[in-house]
Amino acid sequence: LRDEAHRFANGAHAKRRSMDIKRNPLDEIEGVGPGRKKALLHAFGSAKGVGRASVVDLVKVDGISQPLAERIHAFFRKA
Repeated sequence: LRDEAHRFANGAHAKRRSMDIKRNPLDEIEGVGPGRKKALLHAFGSAKGVGRASVVDLVKVDGISQPLAERIHAFFRKA
């Protein structure tokens, strides 16, 4: 019985943790889909890296326009 309880608890914890890993602040920004998200993460390494980037750096990424770069920059500054 104890083993079954641990199996259930560990499975539930692992499922919740994997869902948290998939969630990303970039998902909340309008205009940033899977392709742009992947390009940003590739260029800056992480969402924190994107948050530290300047508008000029963001525009250098393929698919990121000036208005979108400003929106991304403002999103991370308000948080």
